Amino acid sequence: MIAAFGETRRAEIVLVIECIVRQVENTLPTEHEISDLEDSSELLVEQAMLYRPWRLQACNAERLFNAGFRDVDQPKKSGTNLWYHATQHFDWDDRHRVEKLELVQWFINKGARLDALHSCYKTTPAQLLAERMAIRIILREKIVPHDFRLNFHDSVNSIHQQPTFQSLYGKVFTSGGTDDCICECNSSGCSVIGSVLRTLTQVFDSAKVSLDHMLHAILNWLSIDIDSHPRMVPQIIRFITFEKLKLTHTCHDHGHLLNFGSFRVWGYGCEPKQPLLEHEVLDIHFIDQGDIRLLEELMVEFETQRRDCSGSTWSFIDGYWTDRMHQIDEGKTKSHAYHAEKNKDLGVHFHGPCDLEPETESRPVTEKGTWELFEEEIADIMRME
Repeated sequence: MIAAFGETRRAEIVLVIECIVRQVENTLPTEHEISDLEDSSELLVEQAMLYRPWRLQACNAERLFNAGFRDVDQPKKSGTNLWYHATQHFDWDDRHRVEKLELVQWFINKGARLDALHSCYKTTPAQLLAERMAIRIILREKIVPHDFRLNFHDSVNSIHQQPTFQSLYGKVFTSGGTDDCICECNSSGCSVIGSVLRTLTQVFDSAKVSLDHMLHAILNWLSIDIDSHPRMVPQIIRFITFEKLKLTHTCHDHGHLLNFGSFRVWGYGCEPKQPLLEHEVLDIHFIDQGDIRLLEELMVEFETQRRDCSGSTWSFIDGYWTDRMHQIDEGKTKSHAYHAEKNKDLGVHFHGPCDLEPETESRPVTEKGTWELFEEEIADIMRME
């Protein structure tokens, strides 16, 4: 009996050692990941590297955890382990996709934070995971017409085939974390739902389907009722109002789209971009300040009207919100027409490049090296300004 127990224990230790060797051999750290390890102890180096292989499986992660490597959410310059895996390939094949989802779920079950903010890219694992799932649902379920080749993207049926995965993504989509973005599309940092909507506008910018319809379809697919999550409602209404007013986003770009010449490709992973500098954001806000004030006024109005609405949030959007935004559009159209007419009465005419009449007379050639030629060149430069 004792011998049998010893053999079992020895076999477990061998498995752990083999797992550690495989993880270290298969982990190829990038330059910024190596910098995380400077001045670290040997144990921290091991923990930082062991949970990073892109083909890491949940069963091997569990062996490492049981062997004493418990810090699965260790914050580093390159992000937490969960953030790292949230950027990696998910759609290699059915088996790999399931393995990756199992690993993500394992990290969360072990305490990895969905709202852990990356020190450089300022994104959270929940945002990346929710955005990627939203894109796959749109593509697979043909919710909107798109110009992507569908055979590049595996199905998302594994989510519905295993209820635990559907529960996982329900948890991701309804998580409450935000990033440090100061874009006006959200009131205090981009939420998970705000990031999903921003991604849909970026990836499916040419779609003739409204944002709220896309989001409604995605949440239905995941069996999420937003009226059961009242915190999400003002985020959704603010975002679609922001878009309707055609304000400029200053959100963090999470790099879901890859451009190859004239082709747009949705990558199997994502490559977050560096955030805009603060002065760049403030310059954009200054230009949009008039419409930003209008946005804030509308949000107060919508909040008051929504409290008096007995129907669902979606019915409010289809009803009062849609009618009100149509009034805003009509008002802007009339305002533009009025100002154009007033300018015309004052003798002010705005010409586009095509309105300029071509010169009918050719200019006489001025001798090179003369003062007259110098003056003409200066005059040409000033006209270009």
